[in-house]
Amino acid sequence: METLGWSAAAASPSVPSVRRAAAAKIDAVRAAASALIDRHGLDGFTMSEVADLAGVSRPWLNSVFDGRTHLVAEVVSGRATASMCSVIDGFTGELDALSGPEEICRGFDEMLRALNTPDVVAWHWQFIEMVAWSVTDPGAVEPVRTALRDVHASVERLLIVVDDGGRLRPEVGPISAGALVLAASLASRFESLAPSSGGGSLG
Repeated sequence: METLGWSAAAASPSVPSVRRAAAAKIDAVRAAASALIDRHGLDGFTMSEVADLAGVSRPWLNSVFDGRTHLVAEVVSGRATASMCSVIDGFTGELDALSGPEEICRGFDEMLRALNTPDVVAWHWQFIEMVAWSVTDPGAVEPVRTALRDVHASVERLLIVVDDGGRLRPEVGPISAGALVLAASLASRFESLAPSSGGGSLG
């Protein structure tokens, strides 16, 4: 009996391993949804197709994501935010190594070019559509709100570093400084568009 008891305990997966397995499945679902969005657009596939491509069961998928809108909004918002924040944060990290307004403006221009590659632009347009979805569909609200907070925080970090370094001066260029301030303002306004989950308009 002791041997059987030991075998059962040894066969039971540990909590960390279960969590890793669940995380791997969620990553597979997100990758599958991302691929289907690229192939068929935001509305061109079903949750069953996502489950089949990711190699998970439909009941499990439904237990993790609160409907198709939630999954699409999370994937679209996640990749748009990641692409934007990685570029902005990269520029923020390089600021201390840049000397003089010309180098700073050149770095800012490079950041804008990185944000305007075809893939990134396409992801950002899809994200704007998610913002519109969030006005009427509760499933899109939390992914959109999280993404907007992340982008706002990234732009805010950049502004703080620029300001702390005394770089928000006229010689830096009013267009560059103004674009940063405008980006932060737009992020705030978009965030205000996403209603709270308890709002009456979503009922």
